Amino acid sequence: MTARLLGQNTLAGGLRTILNVIPDLSKDRALAPYHQLANTMGIRAMQSTPFIAAGGKCVGVVSTHFANVHTPTEIEMETLQQYGFVAADFIISKTQGADLAAVADACFRRLMADVAA
Repeated sequence: MTARLLGQNTLAGGLRTILNVIPDLSKDRALAPYHQLANTMGIRAMQSTPFIAAGGKCVGVVSTHFANVHTPTEIEMETLQQYGFVAADFIISKTQGADLAAVADACFRRLMADVAA
């Protein structure tokens, strides 16, 4: 298994995974159907960090892709985690009562429209 758990944290009474790293996508069997696409896009490694708000709600995930086999340093991952907490709380503060899935969908559609223009 190439994915590694780099840290865990207790939040809102539960254990949650903070960081997921796949240092070499070409060796990850679970992602085998996507190896050709990753190669075409120049992606060899990746990490994903969830955006978890203070109340424990996951409001998104940020993924970083790398062109070469790569394992981010502990300080890089800790920094991403801290920014993730801040970003999640900001998102919650700006979307109180909103359907976050609908907000995300609208943002995605706007991004795709901009890309197509």
